[in-house]
Amino acid sequence: MKNEFLEKVYGYKDIKKELKVIQDWYFNADKLGEKKKMLPKGILFYSDPGEGKTHIVREYSKSFNYPIFVIEGNDDNVLDEVVKTYENASKEKNAIVIIDEIDRLIQKDEKLTRVLMAQLDGYKSSSVLTLATCNNYYYMPEALLREGRFDRHFRTSINDQDDLLEMIRGFAKDAMIELSETDENELVELFFHLNASFIRAVFNNSSLRYGNKCTITDIINTADFLRTGFIQKNEKFKVTQRVAIHEAGHAVYLYLFSNTQKFLRIYFDNDGGKTVYRDLEENETRENREEKIRCSLAGLIAEDLLLKNHGIGCGEDLEKVYYKCQDKSPTLLNLIFLTFVHRKLIL
Repeated sequence: MKNEFLEKVYGYKDIKKELKVIQDWYFNADKLGEKKKMLPKGILFYSDPGEGKTHIVREYSKSFNYPIFVIEGNDDNVLDEVVKTYENASKEKNAIVIIDEIDRLIQKDEKLTRVLMAQLDGYKSSSVLTLATCNNYYYMPEALLREGRFDRHFRTSINDQDDLLEMIRGFAKDAMIELSETDENELVELFFHLNASFIRAVFNNSSLRYGNKCTITDIINTADFLRTGFIQKNEKFKVTQRVAIHEAGHAVYLYLFSNTQKFLRIYFDNDGGKTVYRDLEENETRENREEKIRCSLAGLIAEDLLLKNHGIGCGEDLEKVYYKCQDKSPTLLNLIFLTFVHRKLIL
């Protein structure tokens, strides 16, 4: 069975689609005639550290099956290294030149810009493709980003939930961790603002720490540990009736009545309980804000309805409600008034 294109690169579907087009151009260069001179000579991958740039470059370069030359910039004279590398690459029918953290090398020696321009301009008749990574895109000289040099730029940070879901599934498979659909949706929420390197580390550490019995809670605890250095104790603890009722109130509202949020799961720890939901609204609309207020109040109302009072654990939810009402919206304030003064229970 033929391997899929960049099958070990999870996510980045739009980038991979364009990279495949460029590769096809190179593979069919002999059929392009004079248009062969128009082939992209340099591709720049940029983003903050840990976003997967180097991994993409490594897998993409291997997919060509061309000779690969790497400019590391560790020598005292990086300019000579660059010139010699391109001279060797140009002797091949086709070749890939890789420059990792090109912005760092330019900062190391500003003359490198002119040398790179000369190399990229000088080998238009050959099939040498340069792949470079960059942490600070805005430091890149405009002269290197023009047509015929690094004229293809790809930002590799995660900004798409579908890409993130593919990444989660891929890293989980590599770590031999099984996830349910509900688990995957929760992790999309958990990992949305984190980089690819951190997400991979969470799965790898979870697999090593918990083995084949790794659960979604284990993954969450591992993520917390990697961020804070604190390991959640696995000792048994008692879930109080009040905490269970409170979280059930949130869950019932989300599951039965919410239009803009989706219930995922409840988990308990030594600090109490937490109800996790998936926000289906990208923007904070009025309806979305009111739904979040109702959801926050649902735990308090469940306690009041079943226990005839509410505990101090409702304080955090009331703070959320207060924050959401800061715009002094009559609709939101009326919601609070109807809930508590007239006992118009939401559930």
